[in-house]
Amino acid sequence: METYKDSIMIALLPIQTDWSTLELPHVTLVYAGKVSDHKPGEFNELAKDAGSLAMMNNRLSLDVLGIEKFGNEEEPVDVLTLRPKPELMAMRRFVEGWNQSEHKTFRPHATIGPHPSMIGTLPIRLVFDRIGVYWGEDSIVFRLG
Repeated sequence: METYKDSIMIALLPIQTDWSTLELPHVTLVYAGKVSDHKPGEFNELAKDAGSLAMMNNRLSLDVLGIEKFGNEEEPVDVLTLRPKPELMAMRRFVEGWNQSEHKTFRPHATIGPHPSMIGTLPIRLVFDRIGVYWGEDSIVFRLG
């Protein structure tokens, strides 16, 4: 199984995270595959794209539509499904060239944790104020705006 230590992504980071059991609650804008499949210099290119998005976009608020179970039967996860906004979809299109996900359709969601894991009250919306680039164990985070 692939772990985050092998993965590359650009993700939006929420202000409030009490709805998630993950160490790094986020919404993946693009999954760019495995570290071993890329040249080290590509980290800089990915970071430039994320930095550009951070400069062009302000804090983003996304409405929560509900909870769904994603993933396979061996390792299902609970996610908050999110209403796409034009700003979010434009951000996705900007980095879509990096996409290496087997899921080609972008369905905005934030993982709560392994199924079943919803704790507390379902949030009405999630607010994001940062964007991060994660290259295995290396990362860089930019503030939106």
